[in-house]
Amino acid sequence: MGTDPFALKYASVPAEFDGDPRKLVLLGHSAGAHIAAMLTFDEHFLMAVGGEQRWISGFIGLSGPYDFLPSIDPVVQQVFSSLTNLKESQPINFVGGREPPVLLMHGEADQREGCKGDRSMFQ
Repeated sequence: MGTDPFALKYASVPAEFDGDPRKLVLLGHSAGAHIAAMLTFDEHFLMAVGGEQRWISGFIGLSGPYDFLPSIDPVVQQVFSSLTNLKESQPINFVGGREPPVLLMHGEADQREGCKGDRSMFQ
């Protein structure tokens, strides 16, 4: 997850950035939607930098991969090869009903991730 949790921590500190954690909405497209979803739904990333899930007041995902296992894509397999439990890479596995408001969108012709991940998140 790299520096993403630290960026949220910085943005949430009023004295540093005039940030207000009640107004942070994360948005991402494709892999960026995956990262934003993981930050929104899996609180351990924010807790690692002294943060809380309440810092995020909303999430907007555009054509994001939220539920893509099993994957036969060699690039995806390589990216997540360091994980012993691949379920930890799936945002869908961290949705529990206490999340902030979520807006998920994809194009009608999106065949790669498209509505599969959006439908999984909705259910």
